[in-house]
This record gives sequence, C-alpha cells and structure tokens, in this order.
Amino acid sequence: MRIIRKLFYTTVTTFIILTIYTITNINQKVLRTNLELEDITNLKTNSIYLLNNNYLTKVDIYLDGHNIEEKISNIIDELKIKEKKEKYLGYLPKNLKINSIDIKDKILYIDFSKELETTDLNVSIPGIVKSILTLKEIEQIDIKVEGNYLDNYEKLLDKSISINKEYDISQRKNINKVVIYYLTKDNNYIPVTKYKNDNREKIEIIIDELVNNKNFELISYLNSNTKLLSYKEENNTLFLNFNSYLKDDENTLGYNLMEIAYSIFDNYDVYSVMFEIDGKRVDIINKK
Repeated sequence: MRIIRKLFYTTVTTFIILTIYTITNINQKVLRTNLELEDITNLKTNSIYLLNNNYLTKVDIYLDGHNIEEKISNIIDELKIKEKKEKYLGYLPKNLKINSIDIKDKILYIDFSKELETTDLNVSIPGIVKSILTLKEIEQIDIKVEGNYLDNYEKLLDKSISINKEYDISQRKNINKVVIYYLTKDNNYIPVTKYKNDNREKIEIIIDELVNNKNFELISYLNSNTKLLSYKEENNTLFLNFNSYLKDDENTLGYNLMEIAYSIFDNYDVYSVMFEIDGKRVDIINKK
C-alpha cells in the first residue's frame, strides 16, 4: 500500500507540474516575437503585407526559396488573389507574371506583365515594395510594367513608400508624415501613414495617436493615461522614458512595445529602442 500511495502522489504531482508548465508556455507564446519563434523552430519567418478590412497588414509566413530570386517570386505568389477566400487577402491578379528580375547593389529591378496595371496601385505597389523589402538583400526597388514605368512610380522605391494613407490636414504647409503601427483583432500589425499639420517630434505624435486612437479597426492597448516623459537618441538607440501606465497590463505590454518599436523603425534611422518606466529599464527591442 505504501508503494502504491507513493506512486499515486508522484503521478499527481507530476501532472500538476506539467499542467502549470503548459499553461505558462501558452501565456508566453502569446507575446513571442518573430525572432523568438525562429529560435524555437529553427525556421526563418518573413513578413508580407496582405489586405485585412481594406488595410495592408503585416503578416508572418515561412518563405521558401533557395535563392533571393526564388524568394521574390514566392512573395509575389503569396500576394496574388486566391480562389479560397481567407481573412487576409491577396490583391495581385492570379495571372500576373514576372517578366524579369535583376539585382545589383541591393537594388531590385523587376518587370511585370501588363496585368499589374489593372490593380489599385495605391494598394499593390506599396504592398509589393513593403513585402519585398523585408528581405535583407534588397534596399530599393525599380518597378516596371512591360518595360515602362507606372505613373507616380518612376523612381527607385524604398521603405519610405506610403502605406495605408490617411490625411488630417487643413493646409499645405507644415505637413508631417508619420508611420504608426496598430494591431488587428488577432494581433497582427497594420502600418498607417498619416499626414498631419503637426510640427511636433514624430515620437510625440506616435504616442499621442496610439493613446488617443478612436478607430475600432485599428487597435492600440496603450492606457489613455500613458505619458512619454522624455526621449533621446544615443548610440543608434532611441531611449523612451514613460510613466507607470505603460505597464498597465502585463498581458498587453509586449504588444504595446512592439507597436511603438515598429513605428520607431519606420520613422527613425536607429537600430534599437530602449523602453524605460520612470528611468528604470523595462525592455529593449532591436530591428530585425
């Protein structure tokens, strides 16, 4: 009986420990970044931009391809309209073809078939550019259709291309262009390029827009009492010091930090973002 009782207690204890461990891991995975996901799976993730509620949305995929040309071709295939309707939609014609690909000095020269001209270029061109520029081997893109440039896209395109444009301007002078990342309901990220008559530093606008967001299609978990107390750029790092409301909810803190970090990387030429609360370090996020 003593042996049976001991085995019973051992089994129960092991079950409890495994249950706690599983629950903890589930909670931790909710806030895993792409780099952490790569660490545990040993597979490389890549981001592409698909349509969700009329917004181009950053969605992570596992991208196949033995070389850069194959990866680019596979990205274009992922952006095509699929027969099966899914939550995140493609926007390029199914019969779109790549006529040629050439890469020199991190510049991609790509020529498409005429079907590209039938798309909404305010969606398709930013979507193509932002998706391909997630590849480290490419820094600029030259897009042509059947050997000719498209109207308004006659130059090299880079990460500064506007995506999901919104205008809040009353005059043509003093227009500030700021890219701000929001969340979807299933926690993917939506970059919105806002044009505002606002002379403040971009980081101040970013935090203000995230805190006071009223668009229900664009989610921000930042507490309305969150304040950016100070900021400085030093050694390729932007230091941000907040009040305690930044850490209002531990379950959403990771999302808040990633929204801000993505926004920083699209507006500032820095490698890292250091987050502090009342001068004490909370986290640091590096550019991928």
